[in-house]
Amino acid sequence: MKLSCPHCDQRMHIRTSRRISLLLKEAEWQCVNIECGHTCVSYTEIVRTRNPSQRPNPKVFLRVGKGDRQAHDARQLDLLDKAG
Repeated sequence: MKLSCPHCDQRMHIRTSRRISLLLKEAEWQCVNIECGHTCVSYTEIVRTRNPSQRPNPKVFLRVGKGDRQAHDARQLDLLDKAG
């Protein structure tokens, strides 16, 4: 996973991380630019299933996604209108 510093646009490295839950991970990032030195925290969350597991964990509930199309992206809606 890559992340760029929002201040100087240099790459950032994960300094520490911890698992919050089965579906959520927290990471602390640090900019590699020593003149910047920005540190921040991010969350990575699993939000839906694209392909169901063949060994499902009964403690995990994820809704099944409907594909890659996102209704809020007007460009994709335009493509659907032209194709239909």
